[in-house]
Amino acid sequence: MSEMLNELQASIRQVMDDKSNGTSEQEIWPQLAELGWLLVGVDEEKGGLEQGLAGMCLVVREMARRVSAAPIIPALLTIDAIAYSNLVSRDALLENLMYGGLASCSLASSELQISDNKINGTLTAVPSADNASAFLVWDKTEDMLALVDAATVGIEIAHRPTWDSTRRLFDVAFSNVALPESAILSRDSASVASVLSQRDFLIAADCLGAAEGVLAMTLEHLMVREQFSRPLAMFQALKHRCADIKSQIVAAESLLMDKLVNAEDLALAGATVKQFNSEVFSWAAEDALQLHGGVGMASEHDCHLFLKRAMLNKHLGHTDKQTTQILVANFI
Repeated sequence: MSEMLNELQASIRQVMDDKSNGTSEQEIWPQLAELGWLLVGVDEEKGGLEQGLAGMCLVVREMARRVSAAPIIPALLTIDAIAYSNLVSRDALLENLMYGGLASCSLASSELQISDNKINGTLTAVPSADNASAFLVWDKTEDMLALVDAATVGIEIAHRPTWDSTRRLFDVAFSNVALPESAILSRDSASVASVLSQRDFLIAADCLGAAEGVLAMTLEHLMVREQFSRPLAMFQALKHRCADIKSQIVAAESLLMDKLVNAEDLALAGATVKQFNSEVFSWAAEDALQLHGGVGMASEHDCHLFLKRAMLNKHLGHTDKQTTQILVANFI
């Protein structure tokens, strides 16, 4: 990583190390906005840190080590889309988002239909939609990108409960919602493809960071918990299982870093990295729960924050499992 990214990583860890797992959105959001993490990918001339997608992945990864509840992924996606648009209100929107405003978007496939300047359909898996001032949307054919004011007539928001308590997801229904020309960011399918590939990379980074977090928590447990007057960390079989988790995490990190630099097709790379990293995170979280023994089985234990996050991440972003299995077999 560059010197700037190394410094940013150290800064984020210093903040997040003082937080508990599953830190609430209300607790962390004002602080991360104040520290400028939301503009990590934006050009310096627009007030950002100019670290691109690699910087965005770093912020998501480090916050995921504590399975933070902050809606960082949709926030980064919408800010980046706005920053490189020709919206008349672009600068004002960026200023608002810089100081803690939220524009959200779906982390799942879009079922919206946009025709005759009207939006119909429902967005699913929209984080913290009740706190969002606007929604980044794209139509089902993925050839139009727009930013819709959350207060627009015809928009209804409904909370969708999930097992993952570290995210608050909503369904956002659009019924003949007016789409003014001034709200359209792009009519180019390449712009939508860029947002979707970034989304997959950020979910992959979230999986990587959370896998690192659950492994660190497991190692701490094994070093403290004793059996037969010896720390569990001294037992060779448990050492081997932890080493296996670590090796998979290193593979996930290597894949993510490589594709951020060398990918010729970002859409293909994003889908592949997301699929691989979500599988690694799921496996790491399940094994970590077993390594915690009986206490890990208790639903109140933090192991479940990671495990439920892993189960949800597998269903977000690119989810065509058969296709991505082919991609993984031929692309890694």
